[in-house]
Amino acid sequence: MEKIKEIKVSGRIYGAGEKLEIFIPNNPDNPTTSWCTIYGKNGSGKTTLSKALWNYSHPDGVSLETDLPQVSFTPENSIPPENCYVFNEDFINKKVRFNQNNLGAIVSLGPQGDVQDKIKENENALKVKQKEIDTLKWTIDGSKSENFEQDNNSPLTKQGEEAKNNLLDAFKGDDRWAGYIKRIRGNRQNASVSLPNIQRMYSENTLDNIPDFEEFRSRLKIFEHTASLKKLENIDKSFLKDYEHIADSIFTILTTTPAGTGDTNLSSIIDLLKEAKSDKTKELFKSNQSHCPLCLQTINHSWKKKILEAIDLLDSSQESEQIIQQAKQINSYILNCVKIVHAILTHDILKDSSNTVIDIKTDIENFDDMLDAIHQALEMKIKTPSSIITLEQNKENIIRKFKKFEDNIDLLNSNINSQNTQIDEHDQEASSLEEAINIISLFENKNLYDSYNKVITNCDEKKKELKQRKEELNNLQKKLYEAKNELRKTNIQMDHMNSALSLIFLSPKRLHLEGTDSGEYGIYVEEKRVSLSNLSTGEKNAIALSYFFSMPYE
Repeated sequence: MEKIKEIKVSGRIYGAGEKLEIFIPNNPDNPTTSWCTIYGKNGSGKTTLSKALWNYSHPDGVSLETDLPQVSFTPENSIPPENCYVFNEDFINKKVRFNQNNLGAIVSLGPQGDVQDKIKENENALKVKQKEIDTLKWTIDGSKSENFEQDNNSPLTKQGEEAKNNLLDAFKGDDRWAGYIKRIRGNRQNASVSLPNIQRMYSENTLDNIPDFEEFRSRLKIFEHTASLKKLENIDKSFLKDYEHIADSIFTILTTTPAGTGDTNLSSIIDLLKEAKSDKTKELFKSNQSHCPLCLQTINHSWKKKILEAIDLLDSSQESEQIIQQAKQINSYILNCVKIVHAILTHDILKDSSNTVIDIKTDIENFDDMLDAIHQALEMKIKTPSSIITLEQNKENIIRKFKKFEDNIDLLNSNINSQNTQIDEHDQEASSLEEAINIISLFENKNLYDSYNKVITNCDEKKKELKQRKEELNNLQKKLYEAKNELRKTNIQMDHMNSALSLIFLSPKRLHLEGTDSGEYGIYVEEKRVSLSNLSTGEKNAIALSYFFSMPYE
C-alpha cells in the first residue's frame, strides 16, 4: 500500500475539517505499511470516514448519502481511487448478493451482481416486448399466444377483408357499376370488378364534377337502341381502272382472226373463213352431211378435207397463239371482276332492306350476268381463235353498265361511310358513358373506399411496428445472451476466498464456495449445499469479507 501522510475529513462530527495522520509506518526504516486499522468508540466517526473513503474509491458511482463527508489527500501523497479498498456495510450491500435457486444458496460477487442486474433487466424487457408483439399479432391477424387474452375487436386483416368485400360488392351486380359497363359494351364483355382496377379508377379520377345519374340512364337507353350497327369496310373499286380500254380490247380480240398462211391452194378458203364462224364451219364439215344447209350444193370429200385443213392451219398458227394469249389476259381481268362482284354481293351493306339498296343489288347482279357472257365469249375465242365471236350487247352498252356499276359502288361507299360515322359517334358515346358511370360509382362508394384504405393503412403501420418490435426483441435476446455469457466468463478469485474462509473458520470444510454453471457460486457447509435460510448473518459477512480480501488479486 502506498504511503499516505494524512487524510483531511470534513462534515458531521469532523465539523469544518480534521486532519487524520494515518498510515504512519511503525518502522521508519520500512516506508511501506501493509495494514492500517481504524478503531474508536461509537460515534467517533469510523463509519463516516469509511463512507468518505468509499465515495472516493467510487467517483463514478451513485452517492450513498446526500450529506457526505468530504475527503482530501495531500497532493504529493495522493492515492488513486482504484487502489483504495473499503470494507463496510456499503461494500456488502453493493458487492455481495445472496439468493436462492433450486439447488440451494448462491452468492453473486462484485461484477456478477451488475451482470445479474442486466440479465434481470433484459428478461423483464423481453417479457414486456413479447407482450407487445403478442398484442400486435392479434391486432393484425388474430394470432394467439398462451399468455395473451384476445379482446373483442376483430383483427385488422379480417377487418380489411370485410372492407374489401364490401367495396367489391358495391361495384358488382346488374344495377351497379359492373352491370352498366357490360350494357355499354354491348353485353359482350364483362367488367373486371377487382381491387386493383378500383384503386386505379380512384387514382385516375378527381371526382370534381359528378354526372346526374338519371341523365346517364336516359343516354344509355338511346345508346342501346343504336348499338346494333357495326363498322364496315369500304369497297375498293381500283379494279375498274381503264374499263373503257378493256371494253375496246374485248371487242377487238373477239373479232380478230389470223391472216393468210402463204398457201396459195388455201388462200381463197382462208379469206372466206375470215368472214365466217370457223367453229360452226368446222362442225359442219366434220359432220357427215353431203349438202350445204345454206346453198344445198354438194360437199364432196376433197372440198371438205381442204376446209378442215385450212381451219386447223389457222388455229395452229403463231398469230393464233398471240390471239389466244390476249384473250386469256382479258378473260383473267373479267374473272377477277366476277370474283370481286361476288364478294360485293355478300357485303353487309347489301343486307339493308331499303329500296335503294335493293335496286343497287339488282344492278350488280345484272352486271355479273354481263361479265359471265363476256367470259363465255372469251372462252370460245380461246378455243377457236380463227372464229369471229359476237356479243348481244354492243361496246357502248357494256361501257354504260361498267359506269353504272362504278356509280353504285360509290353510292354504297357513301352509305358505308355514313354508317361508320354513326359508329364512331357511338364509340365516343360509349367512352363518355363509361366515364360517367365510373365517376358516379366512385363517388357513391367513396366512404367504403376510404374505410378500406384506413384499415389497410392501420394494418401496414402495425406490421411495420411488429417488425420493429421483433427487431427490438432480437436485440434484447442478444443482450441477454451476452449478459449471461458475461456472467459465465466473470472469474472471481475463489481460491483466495476459500483460503480466507478456511482461516476465518479455522477449517477448510466448515464453509467454502464452488462455481455453478450459470456463473455464480454455490455455498457449501461441511461439503453439503445449504439453503439460504440456513445461512447465518455471520456466515454471510464472512463470505463478504473473504471476497474483500480477494479483490486485490482480481
